[in-house]
Amino acid sequence: MFKKFDSGEDVIGSQQLKGSVQKSIRAKLIEQFPLIEEFIEQILPKKENFKLLKCKDHLELI
Repeated sequence: MFKKFDSGEDVIGSQQLKGSVQKSIRAKLIEQFPLIEEFIEQILPKKENFKLLKCKDHLELI
């Protein structure tokens, strides 16, 4: 049912997301989960860059 994730084999490519995309991800998370707003800076710091990892089977991770 579940298989082990191996970053060496399963990740096909990665790219850095733009600042506007990062802002929209944060905004959508706060919209969907209002109680997360006070912790969003700890979870997703503004100064850190997001990376989009493209994996096998059309899976994308942030």
